[in-house]
Amino acid sequence: MRLEHEAAAMMQQGLLAQLLECGVDKDEAIALLPQIESCLTLPAVDAWQTLTRDLLQPHHPFLLHWLLYELTFAEWDSQQGPPPAWFPTREQIEVTHIAELVRQLNLRSYPELHAWSVQNRAAFWSLMIERLGIRFRQPYTELVDLSHGIESPDWLVDAQLNIVESCFQATEDAPAILAQSENQPLKRWSYKQLRCLANRIANGLVDLGMQPGDAVAIDLPMTAEAVAIYLGIIQAGGVVISIADSFAAAEIATRLRNTDRLATANLPSSKHESPDLHQNPPPGIQHRHGMKSRRQLLLPSGQAPS
Repeated sequence: MRLEHEAAAMMQQGLLAQLLECGVDKDEAIALLPQIESCLTLPAVDAWQTLTRDLLQPHHPFLLHWLLYELTFAEWDSQQGPPPAWFPTREQIEVTHIAELVRQLNLRSYPELHAWSVQNRAAFWSLMIERLGIRFRQPYTELVDLSHGIESPDWLVDAQLNIVESCFQATEDAPAILAQSENQPLKRWSYKQLRCLANRIANGLVDLGMQPGDAVAIDLPMTAEAVAIYLGIIQAGGVVISIADSFAAAEIATRLRNTDRLATANLPSSKHESPDLHQNPPPGIQHRHGMKSRRQLLLPSGQAPS
């Protein structure tokens, strides 16, 4: 009995040391310790649900989240796939678009919805287009043409649209993007701010001589500014060639050879920090193969999104 007590005490001290290494304040770590130990006696799924719902808070260091995740699923069977990081509550499930669609169609479950979508392909996609609010400049005459075989479908026959026109249907002050780079404060982009920057990008590309169908390769980190640049290219009628900022030179070269008329967009930033386009140099747009020489887009002045 004494040995068991000593072993438990040693484990408790070890866990406390790990909490402190995660950057948790000592007093808070001591207060959290019995709650964590209690949770870890539960089955893994129940333990993680309890920890994320009742204990872990946004102000806690990420290292603490990661430590408890690893401790919770230390004996997880990898044949089931990676352990889940989040479980929705019943209340959260009930307000999802899928749950609303199940109710709208008088179905009882997601498997029933999936079966209905397979059996009623045209009705399903017509409903999706309606619910997504897709705007057409010219409506389609046929949802899908399978005359060339199911492996070569022709969707939205005769339709004309620019998908960007369907992306800005929320109110102007509604949040469009919440972004945070490493060691940087959280930034909020409204729909108005995002649309303003996308418009300037599109206008700048047209001024540079871009024609509908021209390709623009974007070699950018995943930032809010990259979203605006992507939307601006599409809005101007361009074709986006996405290049991950982790790609090696040979992979980038392969993508740049895929088109004859090409512009490239890049931001002068590291992969860990999102630049402020209002205070740092704007993205360079470099053209080759008959397009204009290197120039820079004019971006909106004023304060950056907060």
